[in-house]
Amino acid sequence: MSDTTQRAAVLKSYDHVNERAAVLTQRSAEWNEAWDTLAAQPFNDYATCRHTAQCPESGERWQYLGTYLVGGDWVHQFRHRHHPTWGQRMVCNVEVNRAP
Repeated sequence: MSDTTQRAAVLKSYDHVNERAAVLTQRSAEWNEAWDTLAAQPFNDYATCRHTAQCPESGERWQYLGTYLVGGDWVHQFRHRHHPTWGQRMVCNVEVNRAP
């Protein structure tokens, strides 16, 4: 597969891309892998649903914020405004499998 063909395949996972930020296409392979990686984090072990970690008190759950270039590495960033395990706001950066 040529570099151009590989790049085109990777970009199908993203709706918008610039040199420092991108937005994943919902339900793409990269989207699903990012959510699965987030769910596998140990701080979600006690959540009723590891993929959302919905807080029973506030109803808050994980939200995808975007994909960013941080210190030379691409990461998918998620935020939870009231994580049920910690009872506070959390931000989690998940390693990108296929960089934009």
